[in-house]
Amino acid sequence: MAGKSWQVSQASVTGLAILHLLGSLLVDNPICQETGVTKSYCFVPQTEPSYSTPPNNCVAASCSDNQISSPNCECALPYTGLLQFRAPSFSNLENSTYYTVLQKSLMNSFMLHQLPVDSVALSSPRKDSSHYLVLNLQVFPVGQDRFNRTGISSIGFELSNQTFKPPPQFGPFFFIANPYLNFAGEVTGSKKSSNTGVIIGAAAGGCVLLLLLLGAGLYAHRQKKRAEKATEQNNPFAHWESNKSIGGIPQLKGARNFSFEELRKYTNNFSETNDIGSGGYGNVYRGVLPTGELVAIKRAQQGSMQGGGKYVVREVKTALDRAKHLYNLGELLDSSIGLDITLKGLDKYVDVALKCVQENGSDRPTMGEVVKEIENILQLAGLNPNADSASTSASYDDASKGGAKHPYIYSKDAFDYSGGFPVPKLEPL
Repeated sequence: MAGKSWQVSQASVTGLAILHLLGSLLVDNPICQETGVTKSYCFVPQTEPSYSTPPNNCVAASCSDNQISSPNCECALPYTGLLQFRAPSFSNLENSTYYTVLQKSLMNSFMLHQLPVDSVALSSPRKDSSHYLVLNLQVFPVGQDRFNRTGISSIGFELSNQTFKPPPQFGPFFFIANPYLNFAGEVTGSKKSSNTGVIIGAAAGGCVLLLLLLGAGLYAHRQKKRAEKATEQNNPFAHWESNKSIGGIPQLKGARNFSFEELRKYTNNFSETNDIGSGGYGNVYRGVLPTGELVAIKRAQQGSMQGGGKYVVREVKTALDRAKHLYNLGELLDSSIGLDITLKGLDKYVDVALKCVQENGSDRPTMGEVVKEIENILQLAGLNPNADSASTSASYDDASKGGAKHPYIYSKDAFDYSGGFPVPKLEPL
């Protein structure tokens, strides 16, 4: 046996050598999973795709002062950031056709909205840790070497607020902008003057201005103190806010109110691309404020019952009629339970449910009492509550008394453990 094992191992090694010579890969092969194996045929070679938007039939300019040559060979300070596409439909990142189409789509959108953009450049397509397609974006100004604040705000709003719609093969995206610090019209300089009169006049004017500012500051400070004192006197929670040791009330700093139209604008009319989740109350949308801050906006969904528990209980109490079919609750019952069959003990289930949602906690039954009543209902309906039940009334009672005895295993009189349910008191809401 030892000789045969050596022959098999020798054959395996020989086979591996032949595959290696043929340039084959053995990724996930048991031989590659052994500790210490670092052969090249055990790994898939990684290649980083490289792409950069080429010049438009011109020679790239030689730029200085941190400026970059645009696709139109003009030196400028571009607005930069990252475009991240969450679900592109293609996997070949080396196909430059995709990026050319995306570049044209960006320019068409900027021109349609009359933004001061001369050209855009894309570079370094890659996949990040979340398998998103990431591209470097450079947006160059038109007619000057840098953007002003209005231009940056308009471009950032279009990209961050999903106004721009990329080609279908790229899917949904989001934009992460880099800070833009060199705005047009904000570069200032100074010239020295040897004129003594000008210097003295400027100094005197500065002193007067300083005195005026100091006076205005003192006046504003006094007015602020008066306003704070008046607010404190009119604020019923002022005592609690000043004494945190006895339980202060949370204060919302910087809270703002927004109109529905503003929220619609920030979410691009609550577009599906900005839909990031949903709950019982409605959908949650990704929004971008004019400052560039990302926010989550929850919109109420029409027909949502969240916040209406009392409403359902009131409807059940009002509609309940034991003289009618299904006790007149057909419209309120879940149709999946089969409304065309006879539901034995339905009125008792309704009584239990109404008892469980009483306003006062003292009027509600314990869990053990609820389970006991359900056992009674099942017994009256001809069903066997002893079948594979995960929880019984006795298990709740034993849990409260410290016992662990299961009544249905050691006693034939299983229902001796079930007590009567107190008569429900239906009080109007």
